[in-house]
Amino acid sequence: MRETLWRNANRLYDGLNNLGYEVGPEASPVVAVKLGERARALDFWNRILEAGIYTNLMVPPASPNSSSYLRCSVSAAHSLEQMDTIIAAFKKLQDQCSAL
Repeated sequence: MRETLWRNANRLYDGLNNLGYEVGPEASPVVAVKLGERARALDFWNRILEAGIYTNLMVPPASPNSSSYLRCSVSAAHSLEQMDTIIAAFKKLQDQCSAL
């Protein structure tokens, strides 16, 4: 189970990092995506929920450096396909938001 957990965490971390999202310094079972301002994070959070992906929203004062984050929790129960679905949802969201 430990190997599966780290495989999933690395898959999600690498996928989001490769899309250009600002993630933590290394993969972990909680992959935090830094989104900066609260309004932007709220918009992303609502849109990712609409896509069927649940993340935890972290905003100031609960977050460091006055930044807002979406936190993705990964477990060994997830599949690689689910990690790819999350990455694809973030990619689609990225494309939509840059088109605005």
